[in-house]
Amino acid sequence: MKQLFLALFLLSCASEPIYRKTNSSRLTKNTDLPTIVLISIDGYRFDYTQIYAPPFLSKIHHQGARAELKPIFPSDTFPNHYSIITGLYSENHGIIGNQFYDPSLERFFSLKHREEVDSPEWYLGEPLWVTAERQGVIAACHFWVGCESKVMGLSPRYLVPFNPRKPNIERSKTVIE
Repeated sequence: MKQLFLALFLLSCASEPIYRKTNSSRLTKNTDLPTIVLISIDGYRFDYTQIYAPPFLSKIHHQGARAELKPIFPSDTFPNHYSIITGLYSENHGIIGNQFYDPSLERFFSLKHREEVDSPEWYLGEPLWVTAERQGVIAACHFWVGCESKVMGLSPRYLVPFNPRKPNIERSKTVIE
């Protein structure tokens, strides 16, 4: 079974000391803007909330919005998460697997090599945090594919770098606090 991890993407969030500032402070937070939270849990089937009724996710389900997404091909984590955030299929956004060789770059993309995963050349298309920042909306990212790269020259205003050793409960607390 795939290891579950919680990936959160927040727009218009308040800055907390846990976030690393990545862009200049050209804007101040507009508290009139709504906050959008996108939660994706790798390996979490669309009906798990109904079957297992986890308290926190059940509360979000009943008080907010949810979506049932059909995976793109290939149904790997990285291509699907980058498709969610760009709206593009993998052949258009460049992330065609969790690991692959690109003959035009003559390099391997692999989760085992952080320097490659963080390299912006791999990421095509415009992720949501780039769109937000270009429009003056503060963006934050917690463990989302591509967010540690300067995609199109931009990073989310606040981000928490990926840490595979951080327990799921701590990941959730980081964002909620």
